[in-house]
Amino acid sequence: NYDYSTPIVIEGIFELDEEDSDDPDLKEKKEPNWIEKWVDENGFVKVRKTWSKPDRTFAKETYSPRDASWIENGFGGLHTKLTKYTPTPIAINAMEDQASLEEKVNKLIQDDFIKKVRSEYPEEFKNLIDGVRKLQERITGSEAVEKLNLELNKHFQEVFAELTLKIQPAKEENIRLEDAFKKNHSILVERAGTERKETFLQNGHGVIRQALFNFLTFLKREDEGNKKQYIILFEEPELFLHPKIAFKLRQSLYELSKNSPYQILCATHSPLMIDISQPHSSLIRVIKNTGGETQTYQVGETLFGRDEEAKKWVQMVNRFNPHICEAFYADKVLLVEGDTETIVYRDLLTRFFPDEEIFVLNTGSKMNIPFFQEILTAFHIEHY
Repeated sequence: NYDYSTPIVIEGIFELDEEDSDDPDLKEKKEPNWIEKWVDENGFVKVRKTWSKPDRTFAKETYSPRDASWIENGFGGLHTKLTKYTPTPIAINAMEDQASLEEKVNKLIQDDFIKKVRSEYPEEFKNLIDGVRKLQERITGSEAVEKLNLELNKHFQEVFAELTLKIQPAKEENIRLEDAFKKNHSILVERAGTERKETFLQNGHGVIRQALFNFLTFLKREDEGNKKQYIILFEEPELFLHPKIAFKLRQSLYELSKNSPYQILCATHSPLMIDISQPHSSLIRVIKNTGGETQTYQVGETLFGRDEEAKKWVQMVNRFNPHICEAFYADKVLLVEGDTETIVYRDLLTRFFPDEEIFVLNTGSKMNIPFFQEILTAFHIEHY
């Protein structure tokens, strides 16, 4: 609300790995025992940045478990060091176009393939270097360059008579062939059954976004493992997609987050993209209260871990009735036992309370009502 008396605070929590104590990048001469000083009993290091006023630099703080308080400038240099270990963000925006797709694809190719050219294709690389060097020698030995050398030295030697300037090729190691490939990749679309080449503009934004998603997942698949090196920021994954395709994408997103270097953060308004039974996932409900302040309510897989039968039931419901997740977008939910009650209450609400926005949730059985009550309570959704 542009209230300058309220500071902006961004906090980061990092988990200590076993190898961190031997990592030379994290060792500090001034604080060799930084782990004992800044890591809490749960193995976490907490840092934050606070902006108190506009156009002012932020304050850096580290949380001290000993003092149970935030210490300004705490572990000196820790913020910079931790930046190296945070996942690299890759954004898939709502309105990607062909130009933004190719820009990101070229960046990914540059990061993952071009830097390996010298080592993986040594013979081809050497031939190209030799060709470039010979071309440089022909250019620098040409009549035009010789004339330029003469003109250059004509005035230079009036001051430094004993010196001569000469344009010549740089050393071989200074030739950066990789730079020639950085922005030299484009993507075409081929449709099965035809020989016609298509552009992304002929297929829409949904195809562009899906192409980018699949491209970056293909590039990183070699680095499978649980350590998260990248964070995909996917804005409204369901946009521009047929419901059947959106459902397939949801499966791909959950699958990709398992045993891969990816952490995936999606912002969605679609119940199709939510699967409350998936392990290793977390749902965050984001709302604005009456004062215009943003509030978040987060629930992880532990909500279902206590009851395996309930978890299996939710998996079945999700499979056949994904619209049940519409309850997450409601401010008020009415829980009913079955189909008859659902029809009756929806009709009554339409007739007598047309201005009320109440979502009628068919729980399937009165035995399931406590389970849904627990979920809705966890997300602070008003229910009856």
